[in-house]
Amino acid sequence: MDPFAKAHVWMTNLGLAALVTGFLLAPHIGSSSVPVTATGGLLWAAAAYGFVYNMWRTFDAADRRRQMNARQPKARHLPTKDAD
Repeated sequence: MDPFAKAHVWMTNLGLAALVTGFLLAPHIGSSSVPVTATGGLLWAAAAYGFVYNMWRTFDAADRRRQMNARQPKARHLPTKDAD
């Protein structure tokens, strides 16, 4: 697995955990939970942008491979006689 993809998975899960923790703390400690919620939200948002970047990079690489294969001449096969 690509290291960037691993980072995306970890950032997403940690951000979501921090968001949930901040939401659960809010009724008990009030506005003191805002930094926890904000950190979780920023981490999750960064992971979401990382996902989009990773998908763009993956599709771009596939497109480049397809274009390279289209430029290469097709292999010629020797004519064969069908066995009837």
